[in-house]
Amino acid sequence: MQTVHFLTIGQSPRPDVVPEILGMLGDVASGIRAAEAGALDGLSREEVQAGAPRDGEMPLVSRLRDGEEVVIGEDFVEERMAALLGRIPAGDAAAILCTGPFRGIAERPGLVKAGPVFDRTLRAATPPEATVGMLIPEARQEADARRRVPEGCRCVIGVASPYGDGGVEARLAREFRSADVIGLNCLGYNGPLADAMQRATGKPVVLARRALADAVARVVTEDLMV
Repeated sequence: MQTVHFLTIGQSPRPDVVPEILGMLGDVASGIRAAEAGALDGLSREEVQAGAPRDGEMPLVSRLRDGEEVVIGEDFVEERMAALLGRIPAGDAAAILCTGPFRGIAERPGLVKAGPVFDRTLRAATPPEATVGMLIPEARQEADARRRVPEGCRCVIGVASPYGDGGVEARLAREFRSADVIGLNCLGYNGPLADAMQRATGKPVVLARRALADAVARVVTEDLMV
């Protein structure tokens, strides 16, 4: 039995995220023990607010245990995420439930970073010189979203919160009408939204949550074969 630590940048547990990822793992899920932890676990509301993005800092969107959406700075989250990873036993796998860059997080065996996994999956799904529709949860993430688009491709940005903006499919279908492929660039976006976007646009949709699940499945399968 392989332990996989699902690490949210908000507060754990994440019943809106982890169960769906486990479902995406299929038969692989029966061979893992899921554990959860959050970068904001144990913090008061005032302490969370102190982690708001500073000028020029990348804003990251997550939620608290009670479901409230929060926006925190990448530097604040990265430091606390590194501390979480430092407490994970050697041999266990870990998955960061956020597509933020986290360049300061050192690589380690069994670590799955959703950001690079999403980028690779999007590149593989995008034809040369295509137009990519990129959905992000916070408008200030636009520059980071654009850098993820494969070289030579165009980018159309859409913004919608995964935690409050329901019924956005029609609006996004209009905004992404020129797109050849659509990327849902946040772990908060779920399978039903991806399916709805595919139906509304007729375009292939790259879901960060699905890309992460596939990467976790590969890590677990490789460990079980050792």
